[in-house]
Amino acid sequence: MVMVHVCYSLYDKNGHFSKILGTSMLSLLENASAPLTIHLLCFGKLSEPTLDRFRRLAGQYGQRLCLYDVSDWNSPVLPLMHPAWLEKFSPAAINRLFIWDILPPDVQRIIWLDADTIVNLDIVELWQEQTGANGFAAVVDNIVANLYGKESILAEDKDFDAKRYVNAGVVLMERARFCQPDWGNKIVRFMERYPHAWYCEQDILNYYYGQTGALLPERYNTLVGWQQVQHRETVEACIYHYSGSAYNFNFADVYTKLFFSYFVKTPWYDLDFLRRLCSVIPAVHDGRTLLLRSRYQLLEGRRKIAVGAAEHEAQIREVMQLADEESYLVFVPGKRQQAIDLAGLAGMRRDHVILLFDGSYADLADSLVQYGCREDVDFVNGAEFLTLAEGCPPHDEHAIFMQL
Repeated sequence: MVMVHVCYSLYDKNGHFSKILGTSMLSLLENASAPLTIHLLCFGKLSEPTLDRFRRLAGQYGQRLCLYDVSDWNSPVLPLMHPAWLEKFSPAAINRLFIWDILPPDVQRIIWLDADTIVNLDIVELWQEQTGANGFAAVVDNIVANLYGKESILAEDKDFDAKRYVNAGVVLMERARFCQPDWGNKIVRFMERYPHAWYCEQDILNYYYGQTGALLPERYNTLVGWQQVQHRETVEACIYHYSGSAYNFNFADVYTKLFFSYFVKTPWYDLDFLRRLCSVIPAVHDGRTLLLRSRYQLLEGRRKIAVGAAEHEAQIREVMQLADEESYLVFVPGKRQQAIDLAGLAGMRRDHVILLFDGSYADLADSLVQYGCREDVDFVNGAEFLTLAEGCPPHDEHAIFMQL
């Protein structure tokens, strides 16, 4: 039977990200029908308990795990990288660009999986797909291609088709056709041309491979964020990609349930994890209490101006107890040009507090700062005063989970 090679890369400087990769690995192992060799590229020394968990996980399914310490592996482009890239580029990410320099020469074909994936299908199906003539195959990134394509730094190139922009979280590659001469210098030339490219190594792969590589079906890299935007609530045989801080504790969400259905089977789900989870609850409560206390002090003795959607005026007036003479300015979510006099609004900050609701905080905060307003002094995110049912954003559950 054919051996399937899969590669992950891990940079876990605080010890909290291994459980994410471990959950992806378990989902891969549980659904695979063929022998696997999992290549785990580790940047930075992992603790012995963490290494033991990875070994136990692979051994539990009778599969092969190869660990590579790439901490001392010197990429030829790191010293040449633009400072803006050094701030955004993780060591784990750059491994993807030089994977063939790291893996043994007998590995001729590889599936790259980002750590934040759930392999809810048999990986053999992806292994049997064909790459393009350049040895590269990936799935179109629906979020970038459909929502941000025109803003992509690569859109400046008239020959670049944003509709073919692929997500590099799941990639099928073949060594013989993928490798290019002078590859390191090509990467440096890209960095010089696009020093502010948003997606770093993914943009590089798109620039040199995405336009002519093979496009794979969406089910091999199904973006959870895109599924949620499209209100797709049926879990299918797919590789789900939880990019963009998609982890939370909302068990009404089918993708949260899917992730945790695998996580609870990993060695990372133990009594110590539950202890850490329970310890978060009082910290979250105290944080909320301190926030509300500071907001009460901010509002004391000052009049209020609320900014929000027209359909929520009655609700917000009631919740915030706006007096009849206190203004409610209508904001249209998603509309760039608002019928709001920002200069005049900012000029009222001396004896008013500006409360921003319904997305107006994200859209108007920077402009108010430019007019001299101070965040959390002259204006605040009004959603902080609401309950979850009224529109308050939940606590950053992704950050909470990542710290456990």
